[in-house]
Amino acid sequence: TAYKSVLDVPGDVDVAVFAIPAKFVAQALEEVGKKGIPGAVLIPSGFAETGNVEGQD
Repeated sequence: TAYKSVLDVPGDVDVAVFAIPAKFVAQALEEVGKKGIPGAVLIPSGFAETGNVEGQD
């Protein structure tokens, strides 16, 4: 199941796994913290492979 927000996921979550564009990473990680999820795996796109030098930092 896909959710628009991490905060919409019901119940406790052990780990969050994201395959999202780089522009959504910061918000997703903030929501992970707010929900108290102890771990996250990120598979982002839109950093070096697109020439986004600012996003690499």
